Amino acid sequence: MIEVEKKFRLKPGQAEALQQGATFAREVRLEDDYYDLDDWALTKKDWWLRLRNGRWELKHPVPVSPNMPATEKYPQYNEVEDEASIRKLINLPLRGSLAEDLETAGYTVVAEVRSTRRVFSRPPFTLDFDVTDDGLAICEIELMVDRTEEVSPALERILAFARERGLDIGLIRGKVVEAIRKKNPKHYHALVNAGVV
Repeated sequence: MIEVEKKFRLKPGQAEALQQGATFAREVRLEDDYYDLDDWALTKKDWWLRLRNGRWELKHPVPVSPNMPATEKYPQYNEVEDEASIRKLINLPLRGSLAEDLETAGYTVVAEVRSTRRVFSRPPFTLDFDVTDDGLAICEIELMVDRTEEVSPALERILAFARERGLDIGLIRGKVVEAIRKKNPKHYHALVNAGVV
């Protein structure tokens, strides 16, 4: 599955307005540790390897339509949760557990993000409202699609939904990028220089 999403910073009252007519699904605590090598080889190519609540995930970008205006091109990600597939994508041989092999290969935690997520269903969208422990509040509007060719139309639907509700569709820093900016400005500037941020 391909997760098509766009993150938004909300003005006062917008979260409540978005939640009207939506169905509350769940509230979850997210404990995310993001891993990379000392040269930030993964994150500099917009790949995000994380341990979320004890489960490994790798998110890496998929292309969007070249016809979309530059101001509306946002990265969309494949979410890989199978450890064998993660190993293959990052070229990590199997010797021990994934955690052990990552440590042996030189991977360390580059960002820790702790947040509370409230999830709402507003078909066909999923609305995730995240608040980090240090107070950053972000809304993600998501659609899941099966094929790469469905990414651009799904993103256009998300943006149309957001515009109708007066949301600012400009680029924002997500939770992990903001955590990196605060913890390690050198890493953050490497992401800027690589065009990830």
